Amino acid sequence: MKSLLKLELKSSRFKWANLIVILIIIFKTVTIYLFKDSELDPIFEIYSLVTVFIYFSLSDIQMEETDIIMNSVPISKKNMVLSKYIALLLGFMITTFYTLIYFWALNALNLYKIDGLTLNHILISFTIFIFQISLLLPLFHYFTLKWFVFCELIIFVIFNSIVKSNTVKIERLLLGKNTILFFLIPVAILIISILISFHNYNKREFVRR
Repeated sequence: MKSLLKLELKSSRFKWANLIVILIIIFKTVTIYLFKDSELDPIFEIYSLVTVFIYFSLSDIQMEETDIIMNSVPISKKNMVLSKYIALLLGFMITTFYTLIYFWALNALNLYKIDGLTLNHILISFTIFIFQISLLLPLFHYFTLKWFVFCELIIFVIFNSIVKSNTVKIERLLLGKNTILFFLIPVAILIISILISFHNYNKREFVRR
């Protein structure tokens, strides 16, 4: 598992996803500098950057060739699947860290007055993230890259339309009276997602297409 995680973190797709997120943050900063009336929603900022990270880390055109090679070596298939979930979790943490620096820079440069990220913002963003990867990774371990990217774009469009216009409602829902229940549900969904990914990965045929 440790060696697989190292491969994931050192892979070109992981580095490329990090670079894209950093470039987007720079672009956003320049945009805010030029258009002072820009509005920022902390939850949507984390969500959008994490979504970009997920997209580029799972959409590498060389990924199928890599999977063929890795599937031919004596590595536990369960570890292969779990390493992908853990790598994306680390990606969420890294992207959240970038967002913290982003907000700090906006304040330091007096470009935008924002209180910064609260623990609630991070928890809500993390819950949305769990729902995302719980839907995406079983598909990732089932479809070929071409079909997965198609499904991935549809899911991102749906999530984007929901999150962008309903962050306040989502915050009230998750931080209401049933807070514990709404955080336990994503955990249960994640466990089910991992089990489905195990099944899909075992059934998948790794051939050059």
